[in-house]
Amino acid sequence: MVIYTLPYGPLASNMYVISCGGDFIIVDPSVEPGAVSRSVEGFAPDRVCAVLITHAHYDHISCAPSWQRILNDVPFIMSDTDKVLLSDCYSNCSSMIGDETLFDIVTEDISALPQLFGDDHPLFIKGIPTPGHTAGSVTYQFIDRKSGETVLFSGDTVFMGSVGRTDFPTGNVSDLMASIEIYKGYPANTVIYPGHGPKTNVGIENEINPFF
Repeated sequence: MVIYTLPYGPLASNMYVISCGGDFIIVDPSVEPGAVSRSVEGFAPDRVCAVLITHAHYDHISCAPSWQRILNDVPFIMSDTDKVLLSDCYSNCSSMIGDETLFDIVTEDISALPQLFGDDHPLFIKGIPTPGHTAGSVTYQFIDRKSGETVLFSGDTVFMGSVGRTDFPTGNVSDLMASIEIYKGYPANTVIYPGHGPKTNVGIENEINPFF
């Protein structure tokens, strides 16, 4: 499993491209398709097998329509709970930058992941509901079946030394604190790839993050 981090846009939102077994998986499609091949070795759209969305804020899904146009039948996975944000520019926060964007994309719920990534796939992928930043925020757990390496893609739930805001539509402080408890249950060396900023791990957050 090789993980590429592509920060992009005015908020430096992290899009991730994960390479494993000849396939590519995208987490949070915030970078235009044409820009990815310059940063990701061997990348080709026809080798993308899934697009995973942590939550439906515009800075994490800004390029989702572009990706869906070229990826044909590739599944886009997101919690059904966040679907209501797609068609509301206030809730998806695009109105904050004066860009009232409604996202016309087709998504499947995270419950579809076991069928997409069965026992024969080199990665075990699980979508874990971690509400708080939005009601439908999801953390994606990746486990490399060969090496045992485990990583978490946290979206805007956890950052290095901080956590996501809860004052946006559907945000909730109590839910976020309950979600942090999920993170605290992972081994200290579990790497966290957040929606903004550098990667971290559970051990570091236990030491420096006042919300842990």
